[in-house]
Amino acid sequence: MLSGLIVAVVAAWLKYAFNRLWQKSLASDASEALEYAVSLGLRVLPVGWGPAVVVEGQLDGKPIRLEWVGGIRGERSRVRVGELRESMPMLRTAAELQSVLGGEE
Repeated sequence: MLSGLIVAVVAAWLKYAFNRLWQKSLASDASEALEYAVSLGLRVLPVGWGPAVVVEGQLDGKPIRLEWVGGIRGERSRVRVGELRESMPMLRTAAELQSVLGGEE
């Protein structure tokens, strides 16, 4: 029973470490897009347990949620503008993010 507990603790720690590495990598790779999002008045949420960096807020009265996600399927972005949801290759630059948001400033 004790060995099972040890295996579970080690597995949880490894998953936590794996997700933290993803979070740091995503924030570094998408730093320009993240800075642009903050300049639009969106806020970066505290990192959670998953392999993601999340930004939320409102633009022109519409709720916005941007996620930079990593993991086994690789890096990608998820964008929610109002009721619209879209998953796409990772947004790295301000220009890419601006084109997805429709040039809103």
